[in-house]
Amino acid sequence: MTWKIDKGMKRRGRRSTGVQWISRALQLSVNTQKVLHCVALARATLSVNDIAFRLRMSERSVRRHLLTLQRYGLLTRQVILTANQRLAYAYSAISINKAVAIARKGLEAQFLRIDRQVQSLLKARPSTV
Repeated sequence: MTWKIDKGMKRRGRRSTGVQWISRALQLSVNTQKVLHCVALARATLSVNDIAFRLRMSERSVRRHLLTLQRYGLLTRQVILTANQRLAYAYSAISINKAVAIARKGLEAQFLRIDRQVQSLLKARPSTV
């Protein structure tokens, strides 16, 4: 599934994509954002080697970022058979609608945490009236 660039949304002269908006909402690290962007804009599934080559990152760090994205549910993982008859995983992005729903849940959870902290501060604060 490919995610298209949102037209009209500009930041410092660059176009911002739906991937960036979703990753900001989920407070993903910069490198995790790069991995998500790479997978989301690919037209096919990508292996760890493909992602590492495209982003010039080590396979170990790519695997770590893929695990984070998979925990959020932003990627799907498929088992493939390599040319050497070995098993490997290929990753692809979920649909943009599902990703927005996941980001919405993440934002709601953040707001609930903030609300709980504010309520606990208000209870701990002595009344000034």
